[in-house]
Amino acid sequence: MTVKLIAVTGPRDPPSRAERLVQDWVNNLTKQTVVYHGDARGVDAMARDFAKDRGLKTVPVRPNYNKFAGSIAPLVRNAEMVSQVDEVVGFWHGQPFGGTLNTLWVAHKLGKQPSWILIDDVDEFHAEATFRRTCAYPQDHWLEAFRIWERSKSAV
Repeated sequence: MTVKLIAVTGPRDPPSRAERLVQDWVNNLTKQTVVYHGDARGVDAMARDFAKDRGLKTVPVRPNYNKFAGSIAPLVRNAEMVSQVDEVVGFWHGQPFGGTLNTLWVAHKLGKQPSWILIDDVDEFHAEATFRRTCAYPQDHWLEAFRIWERSKSAV
């Protein structure tokens, strides 16, 4: 059987309904799935714990604050994590900001088809429009972090 590498991302302070959504998602993963996560509180911790409870392997990908300054470190980590996996799933509030959207954008930029599960009362049409707008006009510091990640890859 083929091992599937999936990155999960989501907010640190998700709404209460997110826990059930994350658990349902993890319960539908095959035993050959490896769950990559950013090792933050919230959705990352939920996915990690539910996956471990099911006996799935988990891989934390933490920001390297010693190598990358301040707010760039988690963005570079997102690119590193996405580059290592087959799929990316975001538990997303549908808003046009945040690390979850950044991770989905990185997946798109790397040619992967990200998916999301909406955790707030946002309809799919507006979430899709927000994602497309973000892909067309990414935030400048996201582009900077992505370029830093690309340079760090080639320096190795």
